[in-house]
Amino acid sequence: MRKPLQGVTNIVRFNWPFYALAVTALAGAGLVSIFSEGSLRSWASILTICVAVPVVVSLLISAYVYDLSGLYDLHWLDDIPLKTDGSFANINAGFDETTSLLRLRYPSAQVAAYDFYDPTRHTEPSIRRARLAYPAAPDVVTITTAHIPAQDDSLDAIFLVFAAHEIRDAGERERFFGECLRVLRPGGYVIVLEHLRDTANFAAYNIGFFHFLPLRSWLSAFQVTGFTLTRQQRINPFVTVFKLMKNGNTL
Repeated sequence: MRKPLQGVTNIVRFNWPFYALAVTALAGAGLVSIFSEGSLRSWASILTICVAVPVVVSLLISAYVYDLSGLYDLHWLDDIPLKTDGSFANINAGFDETTSLLRLRYPSAQVAAYDFYDPTRHTEPSIRRARLAYPAAPDVVTITTAHIPAQDDSLDAIFLVFAAHEIRDAGERERFFGECLRVLRPGGYVIVLEHLRDTANFAAYNIGFFHFLPLRSWLSAFQVTGFTLTRQQRINPFVTVFKLMKNGNTL
């Protein structure tokens, strides 16, 4: 069971230097506005607004996305005809919030947990903090983006929940999706859940949206590796799910 506001709490926890800097800036601007007059006070007030508004907006939207929207109820899987007793892989990048949820949703399936996090290649500081806060479970298999330890045509589904964007290099990303294609059975699905580098996420996260990939990067990776994109939909204004099929038909 997820705790109340666990998502937004983790965001602050994993990105605490940014929020500490924001609080310091707000405290400084507040002191200047209290003890100064004239134009200096006006500029301090403007700085306070410029810092406070984006931070508050991003936290409110994060609370909606991760805690209030039902994202972790996995409702966005309802229309995917997965085999309830299939063989699945849930692949993460240093932080896994979904393997246990998938195992509850598909109790008759075999859900393997893989983790491709490599601190020498995937250098986002927030991932390092997440790994320290939530060590990998004993049954998680450490892999690389170049090799998924499964036989050809052996998996019915692969889940990539807020993970694949950590592969920043386009070539590495294409090779990884090529591996996903190799191990997937014909008619199997890869389900990719991601934020996009788009207007909605810029409004939500300001310059933080640069950490997300643009739509064209995803579509290029899917096309180059031979997947059929059967569905692309927003499950809320800020998160998109891609449903890819091996040897599928475009809808």
